[in-house]
Amino acid sequence: MFQPGKGDSSAIAESLPVFTQDDTPDRTASERVLVLFQELRDPVFAFALQTVRNAGEAEDLTQEAFLRLFRCLREDRVVRNPKAWLFAVAHYLANDSMRTDKQKAGVDG
Repeated sequence: MFQPGKGDSSAIAESLPVFTQDDTPDRTASERVLVLFQELRDPVFAFALQTVRNAGEAEDLTQEAFLRLFRCLREDRVVRNPKAWLFAVAHYLANDSMRTDKQKAGVDG
């Protein structure tokens, strides 16, 4: 289970320089996402948890947001403000999740 602040990859992240908007183009997408994950996973998880009120669902949404960021960066698409981008994606994913849950409840109930 996801535990905020308890990253298994902290040793790797400590060896990488901090990601900034002026990052060098030779850094791989996975390195950039790893640094961002170490910095932003707890706030993104807390934001998702506040919205969906389910820790498991919030974990999934957090993972999906970072996965989408990785895909975006791997395709060399420009993300000028990764923090804002992640929170926007988490917001949309949480809203979609809640909408899907309401639809399922309507069908089941």
